[in-house]
Amino acid sequence: MSPITPTAEELSAGKLSPESLYAAINSFHRDGFLVLERVEDPKVISGIKEVLLTEGEEIQKASHEAERLKPTGNFLQGPPSHLPELQSHRLHKNPFVLQVLNAYLGARPQFVYTCGNNATKRGTERQKVHTGESETSAWFSSEEDR
Repeated sequence: MSPITPTAEELSAGKLSPESLYAAINSFHRDGFLVLERVEDPKVISGIKEVLLTEGEEIQKASHEAERLKPTGNFLQGPPSHLPELQSHRLHKNPFVLQVLNAYLGARPQFVYTCGNNATKRGTERQKVHTGESETSAWFSSEEDR
């Protein structure tokens, strides 16, 4: 895994150069994920992380009927979009992320599933691979929704 770190010029322009975009697409294709460094304010990431960790601990302590009987101990957790002060919407509208997704998936990709299945140590089994077919979709574009 090779992280992509935009140059000062790319950060100022709000987009990757063709060479950096090519490297990002290759990395994403090869590894199945991509690390883009310095493209978001660390304070935004830290605030979101703090809320998700606290919320995750509360979810694990609570007696959620849907999760209680699962031997995996996994639970679903979505982004904290109910707390606009955290600015989590910026993660979906980040111009560098959108540029890479548009190049990889085609113009105006649709984010259908914005939720994480968190694996925990308390489980006794692994969850089988599955799709989340009944989730709500939201449309994001690089220009119209900024």
